[in-house]
Amino acid sequence: DLELRRGWIRFSGMRGFGDGWAAGLSIPWYRNKITGQIGGFPASGVADGFGNVTLIGRKVLWEDCKRGAKLKAALGLDLPVGADDQSFGPDNIVTNGYFNSGRRIPLGWQPSSGTFNGLGSLAYGQSRDRFAWQALVAGKVYGMNDEDVKIGNVFLAAINSTYGITRDLAGSLGFTLRSQSDDEYPNSPLPVNGPELRGTTSHSAIVYVDAALRYNIKDVVTIGIGVRAPIMHPDDGMDPLEEFSIIFYPSVN
Repeated sequence: DLELRRGWIRFSGMRGFGDGWAAGLSIPWYRNKITGQIGGFPASGVADGFGNVTLIGRKVLWEDCKRGAKLKAALGLDLPVGADDQSFGPDNIVTNGYFNSGRRIPLGWQPSSGTFNGLGSLAYGQSRDRFAWQALVAGKVYGMNDEDVKIGNVFLAAINSTYGITRDLAGSLGFTLRSQSDDEYPNSPLPVNGPELRGTTSHSAIVYVDAALRYNIKDVVTIGIGVRAPIMHPDDGMDPLEEFSIIFYPSVN
């Protein structure tokens, strides 16, 4: 009876420096719409605005140019920018059940976590002629917000491949394992694992298939479409549906 629709636009850029170093910045804007019921009570609302701004540093640790192989590591820091205190519309026992401050929407559904968060990843990949592949492991550790609320830490493992169909058209296919610990609400008016709020703050491991097509227009701009679909549904918590994305980035020489 509950539906959460997430939509976002993310602006990102990265600049390379000498000796394999690069630095980047990512700025997201979210619109999260909640409809339906929680525990039999009406729960609706919209949480929109800028999310956490992420600073990223990346380093090529090892490279074999003959084999087209690279080992890369990255570290990042989320800055607590954006809204983390937007509210449900209805006023009832469940919409007041997460925070003592009233009808505040759960932190994981807000545009921003409102906390400093750490990110890290390690990736290895190879490329030759039209084909390239990369394997990656990554993690995100969340900080603590008001009332000791904390979003669950995330672990990712992924493998992705790309093939150049023509000079300007490329397709990619990959698989992603996403595992997240449950969110913590130690001071909530209602127990988040109780019958009213059960499942709304818990997470399970999910496996996705990722596919995309990208087209380079006269070496000026690349556009594309992507889809992420779950092939293994969670044992508990929110059950994700397909995600669709539009890809756009300029060519930089």
